[in-house]
Amino acid sequence: MLVGVGLMIFADVVAPLLVDADGLAARNTLEHLQIPVTVLGGGLLGIALARWVRVPGVLTLVVVALWFGHFMVSGSLSAVGEAVHGAAWFGLMPTWLFTDVSMITPAPLAQEMWHLIYLLGLSLLGGVAALLHAPENRRRLVPVGAGLVVLTGVAGVLQMG
Repeated sequence: MLVGVGLMIFADVVAPLLVDADGLAARNTLEHLQIPVTVLGGGLLGIALARWVRVPGVLTLVVVALWFGHFMVSGSLSAVGEAVHGAAWFGLMPTWLFTDVSMITPAPLAQEMWHLIYLLGLSLLGGVAALLHAPENRRRLVPVGAGLVVLTGVAGVLQMG
């Protein structure tokens, strides 16, 4: 996570000085912050699966399923330079990674903000799921999880613009 945040700061501060203002350097902080949040979510999902599902290889199957699901929701983007729209916002990665980074049209700031909140909500739900395995945590975590479900749902709707 710290490496991701460090790379995000590098991409926001140093990279624009070194490269053309196209591609990765042209992205804003909200867009770059989606990468470490996605990594955080993957880690928390892995912990939750390890605590709840004691079947060898299930993590690999879940990762493959999420990978194919990501490409299914992003499949509507065929033209290079096309703005992200529709179900593609429900992907589990930054929206600007769906096609060639240097060619995709930047999304409105509000959509990027809601997508970041959506990804963060999904990540935190993975953490809550991991902590719910211990029975003594359930009474306190169920309301937190319910609040995160609502927040993630609202962000999921609002990210579509």
